[in-house]
Amino acid sequence: MQSLSYLRFRPLRTLAVALAAASLVACGSDDDDTGGVATPTTLGGVAAVGAPIAGGAVSVACAGGSPLNTTTSTSGAWQVTIGGQTLPCAVQVQGGTVGGAPNATTLHSIAYTLGTLNITPLTDLVVARSIAGDPQAWFAAPRFTGLDAAKTQAALTQIADSLGLASALKGRDPLTTAFQAVAGDAIDDALEALNAALQAVGSSYPALLAAAASGDFTAFAGLPAAVAQALPGETGGSGGGSSCTSGVQMTFTAGQAAGPFTEGQKVCVEASSTSLKIDAKTFSNPTTNPTVAPPVSAYIFTDAGLNYEVVFLDGKLYEINIAKVDAASIVDFHGQLKLSAASGGVTLTVDVTIGGVASVPITVPNQTAPTSQDEFCAGAASDPTLNGLQAQTGVTLTITGCSFANNVGTIQATAQSFGVTVPYVVKFTWGG
Repeated sequence: MQSLSYLRFRPLRTLAVALAAASLVACGSDDDDTGGVATPTTLGGVAAVGAPIAGGAVSVACAGGSPLNTTTSTSGAWQVTIGGQTLPCAVQVQGGTVGGAPNATTLHSIAYTLGTLNITPLTDLVVARSIAGDPQAWFAAPRFTGLDAAKTQAALTQIADSLGLASALKGRDPLTTAFQAVAGDAIDDALEALNAALQAVGSSYPALLAAAASGDFTAFAGLPAAVAQALPGETGGSGGGSSCTSGVQMTFTAGQAAGPFTEGQKVCVEASSTSLKIDAKTFSNPTTNPTVAPPVSAYIFTDAGLNYEVVFLDGKLYEINIAKVDAASIVDFHGQLKLSAASGGVTLTVDVTIGGVASVPITVPNQTAPTSQDEFCAGAASDPTLNGLQAQTGVTLTITGCSFANNVGTIQATAQSFGVTVPYVVKFTWGG
């Protein structure tokens, strides 16, 4: 099924109703009874040293099953499909180029679950601390005895604290948080700051890797201060502050899935019906979303397992929705870029209850509450997005009730698909 992220440009009542229907589709068509939440079958992420590693050879060696191999894209993205392999998995990237120059650094990472896994100097350091040894020697014949997610998380905490990167990462796990190797991304900024800090203290990455293996960072006591000095300001994005040298500035609001940007991150965007540029990253060859109608148009650019849907209203850039390819529910929604000039209004909280089970609330800033029940309820059943969803997925949507009072609106509805009928309630609270 095509990504549902495009639904966000419609009235938000439509978003919640459609996402609930999408959850029904996922549940009704899932022979493995996973409750409507897709189980990852891939392992992949970004390989970067700050700048992306392009054309790098990625090797995956798991606790069981045959080895897997792939090559990174120009953005450093990589992905393999898991079939018959047993977690945990050790991953290595070597070769390729960085900024057009040969990459001479071999890096490693380790996965305990499927999904996102990055390969960077930070993940390499974490592996070194986890195994208390040299990652490259370990990868030649990886053994996972004594390794688990808790031990690796403890290693990550020690590395981040010892290098002064804990606050810079802003709670992002550099191993498993999706990111882009572009300025303004918290993980990428941390990598760039680490590179600059090592030069500032007159040391090298191999020496730091050896310190991580031993757990003794005494020789790097000055590194946290150098990292702090090297980190960019909090404005984020290559445009810096509130302006861009080209394009327009947009601000990211995070969804339920992590990344690819950080909450509140500002980026510079140039967009048309044929190309998209976000900071230094360029996208091309979009597909047209056929379910929207004038004055709205939407174009979907795909990269590294994500759909970037660019929405235009009356020919002007309106927003960019980011979700997993073939997203089945809101848990696959990564977030949304909105024009930074948007301001005012109140925060809208959307609570969805499907079959009596409440989902994680959705919050959207800078919204304006309806002025009446008629305005809130008008047109929900006949909205073209809902009709398009029904035609695309075979879901039958029925709205059974609608009310609005004191800035709280409620929609009761049912969705039918694959012989299953699921009731759901969607509550919208403006300013609550």
